[in-house]
Amino acid sequence: MNVQEILEKIAQTPERRKDVPTPPPVEVVAFVVRWSRSLKNWKVSTLADFARVSVSTVERVERGERVSEEALDRIALALGYEKGAFCAPRIPLGPEKAFENLVETYGYLEEVAVSPMKTHRAIREAAKCDGVLVHRPHVPETYDDDIANLAEYLDLASFVLADGIESAFDDEPRRRKLYNDILDYIKRDGEEGTNDTQRRHERTAARVP
Repeated sequence: MNVQEILEKIAQTPERRKDVPTPPPVEVVAFVVRWSRSLKNWKVSTLADFARVSVSTVERVERGERVSEEALDRIALALGYEKGAFCAPRIPLGPEKAFENLVETYGYLEEVAVSPMKTHRAIREAAKCDGVLVHRPHVPETYDDDIANLAEYLDLASFVLADGIESAFDDEPRRRKLYNDILDYIKRDGEEGTNDTQRRHERTAARVP
């Protein structure tokens, strides 16, 4: 189940009673886990490692499938939530309180100007951010691993640029090589994406009578 399908299922979920504690719907948990993992730029395998659960367990949660409460608690703690956040029965917060919590959690985020990453300077600017939220309109899930790998590359660049940290990249030539490796990765991914789009167009054209 992709994100759009999860959102559609959430929209179709009957309103929860406000007088009886109930666990969060699995679709809501699926969306929150995906959203939180994306904000951290973690792969599914990274979350699985931190939560000490299997990759398939994280995948099932993100598809809106049921897993054990123990697994949900481990995933919640790995993402920075309290134990029981994804499974403990509770009275629904209501729109106003939910919005207040959302602002409290993510209100520190700041919008910054972005541009295609084609230069060393662009990489340095991205690496100076506390976090990077990848914008990926109309990009199929086939490229999830590639995008996650790029995010990890940027995390490495951020670590290299951090003040007061000694690393193997302290000399300028090694830094330039890291930046070039990132740019090569972006270029290769872009070319593969373009070729994939072209192949889909060719298949579509071939079916037109």
